[in-house]
Amino acid sequence: MKDGKIVKTYSAIVKGLPIEDSFVIEKPIKRESPNGMKRVCSSDGKYAKSLCTTTKRLENGNSAIEVKLLTGRTHQIRVQFASRGYTLYGDGKYGARDNDKIHLHSSYISFVHPTTKENMEFTQSAPWE
Repeated sequence: MKDGKIVKTYSAIVKGLPIEDSFVIEKPIKRESPNGMKRVCSSDGKYAKSLCTTTKRLENGNSAIEVKLLTGRTHQIRVQFASRGYTLYGDGKYGARDNDKIHLHSSYISFVHPTTKENMEFTQSAPWE
């Protein structure tokens, strides 16, 4: 991903209404504890960058967001949005208390096939769309 050979886009529902229509989240990420899976944004973490677009403001106070990853850190979208106060709907690990599945879906991926060198593209709509 870091050299642009893999492009990934995600669809998400976040709690709240981001002010911006398009924004960048560029916050380093590290493990919360040495043996844990949970991550946190921290200045001594690894570089992480996401390009975000608010695609729809929902009547219930949530927002539909499209996120293009420029790096691929574990839990990157979940951690970065939670750090801005926009927890992903259904994400109990990072602060949501909804009784539902996390609303984060890989909607697009493209890459060059390692053997055939053919450009491969795959899309899938989110289940809530």
